[in-house]
Amino acid sequence: MKRQAVIGMVAAMPEEIRPLLGQMQQIRKETVEGYRLYRFETGGQHVCLVESGMGPTHAATATRILIDAVQPSLIVNFGFAGALAPDLQVGDIVLANRLLLLHERLFSEQQGLSQAVTERIEAFLARCKETVSHRTTFVTAGKIVTKKELALRLPAGAALSVIEMETSAVARIANRNGTPLGCCGWHAIPGAQAGSWRTSCKGFWLRISWHEAVGSLTRARQLECDERGR
Repeated sequence: MKRQAVIGMVAAMPEEIRPLLGQMQQIRKETVEGYRLYRFETGGQHVCLVESGMGPTHAATATRILIDAVQPSLIVNFGFAGALAPDLQVGDIVLANRLLLLHERLFSEQQGLSQAVTERIEAFLARCKETVSHRTTFVTAGKIVTKKELALRLPAGAALSVIEMETSAVARIANRNGTPLGCCGWHAIPGAQAGSWRTSCKGFWLRISWHEAVGSLTRARQLECDERGR
């Protein structure tokens, strides 16, 4: 019997997940090794979302659990990100087209991003009202760092960058298992503007049609399969 294809999702915090789950009708919850999994269907597509918790160690473990549980055909990692340049406005959507890992004071290039998935997410967002998206470099830091200092040390070609704490770890596990990965987030850390990250998160999910988004990701999976078959 052919296995039902599943889209996997990874997000770190309940605040990032809650607005999305609020759009779903039926959700099956379970806990595996202390990590929460949420299974639901939308637009005729099975989806499994794992709440990873913050940091690369949690993100790697959660991604491994997600892959072991459902063998997803692709994974989308999403959540908050902090801009390292003034070009981004609060609530702007950012898509990863380059991935750097920051360890101590050194940057290293990371693999695992799928251009097919990224292009599909970008094309879908272009049709959404009041949504501004940018392709950016995602910088994964294993601990809290000063953004101003970090911005001065970015490598060439990474001027438009955001910082977060999980994506490189998700990419490492996804790449090891041959699972296509797309990463998106929203800039929601504007200095001392309290509560704006919650507003940005809720607004992101309210501005998009999740049913259409899943349809776009399903097509991205087919594109990825076609590319690998060449």
